[in-house]
Amino acid sequence: MLSRPAARWPVSKWRVASFAGALAIIGFALLSPIDAFAEKLFSVHMAQHLLLVLFAAPLIAVSNAHLVYLRLLTLHARRWIGRAIIGIPGVKLAAHANATAWVVCAAFVASLWFWHAPATYDWALANKWGHASEHLVLLATSTAFWRIVVTSGERQLSPGMMVLMVSIVGLQGSFLAALITFAPRPLYAAYAANSIDDQALGGVLMCIPASFLYLGSTIWALSRMLNGEKLRSAR
Repeated sequence: MLSRPAARWPVSKWRVASFAGALAIIGFALLSPIDAFAEKLFSVHMAQHLLLVLFAAPLIAVSNAHLVYLRLLTLHARRWIGRAIIGIPGVKLAAHANATAWVVCAAFVASLWFWHAPATYDWALANKWGHASEHLVLLATSTAFWRIVVTSGERQLSPGMMVLMVSIVGLQGSFLAALITFAPRPLYAAYAANSIDDQALGGVLMCIPASFLYLGSTIWALSRMLNGEKLRSAR
C-alpha cells in the first residue's frame, strides 16, 4: 500500500514542477502573441519550434508525465491499460532494445527535415490542421527522443551510445540550420516577401540554442560514464 506522501505525489515534486513548466512553455509558444508573429516572421516561427523541441519536450521527458496521467484513472483502468500494452507483440522486447532508441532518434530527425522542407512547411502554414499536426509531431517525436536521452544507462541506451546519438542529431541539425541560414533566396513562399535576413536569423536560432543543449547532454553523459568507471574501480 502506498504511503501518504507517495499517494499524494505519484512522482517527485520536481518532476511535477517540470511538467508544469512544460505546459507553461507550450502555452507561451502556441497561445501567446508569438503565434501571431510567427505567421509574419520566419525567425519567430523558428523560435516557436525551438520552444517546443528544446524546452517543453525535455521537461516533459524528465517529468514522468505518463505516471501522472495514469494516476488520473482508476486502478482497474491502469491495470487494463498495462495488460493491453504488454500484450502487444514485441513491446517487451522493444522496451529494452537498443534498436528502439535508434528508431526514436530517426523519427525525431525525420520529423525535423519533413516539417522544414519548403513544400510541407508552406502547406502547414496554409492549413490550420496541418499547422497543428506540425507542432504535435515535433513535440511528440522530440519528447520521445529526450526521454531516451534522460533514461540512458537505465534501460535501452548506455551513456556512451547516448553521446554518439546526440552527436549525430546535433550534426544533422546544424546541417539543416546551415542550409536555411546560407540559402541565397527565400525557401518558404509564406515568407518570400520578407528580407532574406529573417530567414538567416531563423537558421541561426535553430543552430545555436540546440548546440548548447546537445553539448550539455553530452557532458552530462560523459560525467555519468566517468562516475561509473570510478565506482567500478573502487570495488
